[in-house]
Amino acid sequence: MEPEVGLRAEPPRLRENAGVPAPGVDSHPPGIADSTEPDRPAARARPPQLVPGWPRSAGWSALTALLLTAGALGAGQAALSLQRYYQDQRAAGGQLNTFTQLLADGSGPRTSWAGWAAAFFFAVSAVPLVWGRPEPPLRTRSGGGVGTIRAALRRELFVVRAALVIVGLLALLDSGRAAAYAAAADDGLSVAQGSWLATLVEAGGLVTAALVLLGWTALFRRQLRRLGAW
Repeated sequence: MEPEVGLRAEPPRLRENAGVPAPGVDSHPPGIADSTEPDRPAARARPPQLVPGWPRSAGWSALTALLLTAGALGAGQAALSLQRYYQDQRAAGGQLNTFTQLLADGSGPRTSWAGWAAAFFFAVSAVPLVWGRPEPPLRTRSGGGVGTIRAALRRELFVVRAALVIVGLLALLDSGRAAAYAAAADDGLSVAQGSWLATLVEAGGLVTAALVLLGWTALFRRQLRRLGAW
């Protein structure tokens, strides 16, 4: 009579390789996560605002825009009054310095081109962001790890956002001045009639520069987010 042939137990190593834990072997060793548990993405810092300090709520945003517009219109009226004052001083034989001379002259060919030149510069600088990735800062190209390059790019974005605030405020103030001069020229004020068109061209250049810089900042921030800066 042939002896009964029994099933041999698999060696513990083979059972573990097959995905079945061997008897007496802990299936969840300490320090190793279960492979069936879904991956949890690491928490990332929130990207900075496009315009630093701008309110996030719609109500506060509308109130801030209203206050800034009122302030720009008031500044435009003040600039018109200053130009009239210094023109009267010059006509009376008063000595004006360089700054007050510029105020007396108002906008003209010497000032109306600056905003358009800045808009052209910002547009050319934004082209690499449209067609490719941002270049690492010059100080980090020769050395430094990925973390160093990301930190340098974040600092560069901070500088760009600060420049956006400055250019945006200049564009807002010049737009208020253009509105004040256009209204005064329509009323027949001779000071405004001689410079309202140049003031409008100057304000248009600054507004264009601010909008181009706004687009550049948005592209730069999006590229940095793709590169894992946040």
